[in-house]
Amino acid sequence: MDIFLCINEKYVKFALITIVSVMENHRRGRVAFHVIGADITAESKRKFAKLKKAYKNLAIDFAVPDLKNFAGFKNDDPNLGLETYIRFLIPDLYPKIDKGLYIDVDLIATKNLAPLWNTNITRHLGAGVRAPRIDANIAHKANLGIAPKSLYINAGVMLMNLKKIRAEGVKEKLFDAALRYKKVIKNPSQDPTNVVFEGRLVELAGKYNFTNVHRQKASRREINDAAVYHYTGAKKPWNHSFAWLHKLNIPGIRKPEYYLWHKYNRINERIQAE
Repeated sequence: MDIFLCINEKYVKFALITIVSVMENHRRGRVAFHVIGADITAESKRKFAKLKKAYKNLAIDFAVPDLKNFAGFKNDDPNLGLETYIRFLIPDLYPKIDKGLYIDVDLIATKNLAPLWNTNITRHLGAGVRAPRIDANIAHKANLGIAPKSLYINAGVMLMNLKKIRAEGVKEKLFDAALRYKKVIKNPSQDPTNVVFEGRLVELAGKYNFTNVHRQKASRREINDAAVYHYTGAKKPWNHSFAWLHKLNIPGIRKPEYYLWHKYNRINERIQAE
């Protein structure tokens, strides 16, 4: 399994926790994390190395992108900035890998991701989970040239057919879309991805990218069944006003998805202290 993380130095801590969550649920079988960032320090790389020591089936490598590739792209995220577009470069940075799973680092895995990884995308460019609110925003989709009934995904978890993406020159199309729709883009990198991948995506079950939007209408069973908790929006487990409460495993009070993030954070802290 090849998993890609696109980050900057500010997101190293969260990337470590994301990796821990995946590995705690994948005790067998090779898992390779490819960390792509322009400013990852030597000290941070030593932290990733400690995870490799802790999980014998884990491999980690690093790639350095040239952010100048994204000159002129919309850039209004004060934290991630142009790094959000790094995913466009994955097929070229790793030309020998034909299939990959891109994931954001404001999420954790709570179950084995093999069923997601084994999704057949041979005839498609990729696969992802529908983004409920944006998918229903017909006006925004129209501004992007996306048909009303076309699937619009949350690109924070995306299985990619890298071989087909390379063969069809998709990177150039993504760059073109990012610039062409710059004035109407609301979700940098995600909007251009949906423009270019329209009609070429397999829809994944919501449990593989269970966002705060999904949670609002979810049953307890659906919450517990989620394989990936994605902390979309401003409230995160690490900055929530009652974050301390969710560190405690108190049924009926804590949010399981918040408690689990703190659980994996504690595991990472223990590994880093060794």
